[in-house]
Amino acid sequence: MQPLVDETPSPGGGGANGGLAIVRTSKTQEETTMNISDRIQALRKAKGMSQEQLADAIGVSRQAVSKWESEQATPDLEKVVIMSDLFDVTTDYILKGIEPVEEKDHKTMADVIDQKILTEKNGKRIKTLVKYALIGVGALMSIELIVLLIYVIVNHGFPG
Repeated sequence: MQPLVDETPSPGGGGANGGLAIVRTSKTQEETTMNISDRIQALRKAKGMSQEQLADAIGVSRQAVSKWESEQATPDLEKVVIMSDLFDVTTDYILKGIEPVEEKDHKTMADVIDQKILTEKNGKRIKTLVKYALIGVGALMSIELIVLLIYVIVNHGFPG
């Protein structure tokens, strides 16, 4: 397995790097990513289950679970679905290690308005503001109507 090398500048070094020393850390691919067998084993242990208990819960032999966890075999899709329900994770997590994004992280504009603007105190202020805005618009429309009537009377006289 090819090790991955991470070069990180570190203060306090000297020489040609302008006062920085390069610190090299080496990790194998296995240490940086989990595969399906690692995820099944980690989920089983997190749930406090033995291989035998997991096997009973999903309807397979203990040897099948052992083979899954040692990368000698992979579970059928049906068993992955059962495990996802048992461990309360998605099938994507078991198969690919993709963790779901929680919906609370995604806020719509309406959510922000509800939380920040439409508080109870602001709600009363907004109602008052809307009321006065409507009164103002009504008053302006009344003035415009009066001006129009005066214009018509002055320029065209009374009909009749």
